[in-house]
Amino acid sequence: MTKSISHDALDAAFAYIASRADTLVLCSGAPDTAREAVTPVTSGGRMICASALIAGLGNGDFAVAAGVKSGRRLVVGAQEGLAVAVSGVADHLALVNSAGNEVLLVTALTKVQSLNAGSVISLNSFSEEIADPV
Repeated sequence: MTKSISHDALDAAFAYIASRADTLVLCSGAPDTAREAVTPVTSGGRMICASALIAGLGNGDFAVAAGVKSGRRLVVGAQEGLAVAVSGVADHLALVNSAGNEVLLVTALTKVQSLNAGSVISLNSFSEEIADPV
């Protein structure tokens, strides 16, 4: 039995995320809501560090490309000079729409990071992929 999905459909899913994501957040634990994601851990939330994003495809923060193995992927550009708001252990990254209180994407970090308030960090570019069905 053959399975397939239009790459235009996958691109539309990523365009949805890219058009709404206004904040990238390093979190201690996976957030359930955008409000939880952007609230510092010292105030009962999950946020260690946050960075404003420019929503939309092709603006420098987001691009859609062919998947590494198959399908399509959303590429999020590197982020430089992020101020660490509170000390803690960052183990997840979230893309959220703060205004709409929508969590758009959450992923576990490949390497847990202990961060200290007042320090400045940079994040490498990363991507999330939707593979072709098998």
